[in-house]
Amino acid sequence: MARSAVSARKPSAATAGEGAAPKPPKVLDDKALKTVTTAIRRDLWRDLNKLAIDREATIQAVMNRAVYDYLVSQNYTPGSPLEEDD
Repeated sequence: MARSAVSARKPSAATAGEGAAPKPPKVLDDKALKTVTTAIRRDLWRDLNKLAIDREATIQAVMNRAVYDYLVSQNYTPGSPLEEDD
């Protein structure tokens, strides 16, 4: 029986990742670098703006829950008028 040539070959060190020389980093020219940094900056600001909106909504939700918990602790039932302390 003959073995196929493909199965008989052993992977080389370069393809196996052993001793393979690292690829040099890609160098960007000034225009490409500016384009990439502008895109990153735009995406970052967009994400931060989303977080700021979510942060405000979260603060509002926490405050609403705190007020609700306080009213429940004071035996307040929805629909009854609030009483002022003297």
